[in-house]
Amino acid sequence: AGYAEVLILADNELDRRAVTAEVELAQAMLKGTHNSPSRVRVISAIELCDAGDNAGRVSDPVLLVGGRRDITRVTVAAMSDKIEEPIPLPVGAPYGAIEIDSDKCTLCLACVSLCPTGALGDHPDRPEVQFTENACVQCGICESTCPETAITLKPQLDVSKAALSARALHGEEPFECIKCGTPFGVASTINRIVEKLENQHWMYKNSDNVQLIKMCDDCRVKSQFHGDNAPMAAGERPRVRTSDDYLDS
Repeated sequence: AGYAEVLILADNELDRRAVTAEVELAQAMLKGTHNSPSRVRVISAIELCDAGDNAGRVSDPVLLVGGRRDITRVTVAAMSDKIEEPIPLPVGAPYGAIEIDSDKCTLCLACVSLCPTGALGDHPDRPEVQFTENACVQCGICESTCPETAITLKPQLDVSKAALSARALHGEEPFECIKCGTPFGVASTINRIVEKLENQHWMYKNSDNVQLIKMCDDCRVKSQFHGDNAPMAAGERPRVRTSDDYLDS
């Protein structure tokens, strides 16, 4: 049948403060599963003689396997017959999701490369940020390092199967090279760069230079090498002169 409640005996205020955050986290999970938050609480020695208000209930045994996060997820799911929405948790909880502002995100994927738990990933064929909620520990690295401040942490516990698999948070179609059609970069980012530089910067007064922005790396190099303003281009090669030229003169 399990335990009806968990009581933590604190000898002094220092001990009480040490477990406050963990107790608040457990109480938030209890509240989200429609159980009384008082099933987990800190008590003093004098309260040990008081009768508890939380009656036990008979339930089917739960197989607890895996790490601490897996055990927590299975335990919380077993507390209620039906949990339709993710359970809100206090700030600082090691469980949760993230939200991405699609208007700010440029899909630079800096957050993906810095995520220490692999909760953030990318798509192999298109610019896209994917997220696996069960792996997120709410460390905040993605939020603090995002150059566009587009990421917000959302502490919660989702016990549904959807939290176990990756889902797309934000994605766009790639930009295709105007020469060869190779996809590269993000379409909205390339268009934004063209909009800001075209006829606004002295290097991009010429339409040919603007077209370079819309090319992939290979085509851009080829166009610059064969263009009128090629930096490596030399002047017209002079005719080879021989001794006959001097004798005839």
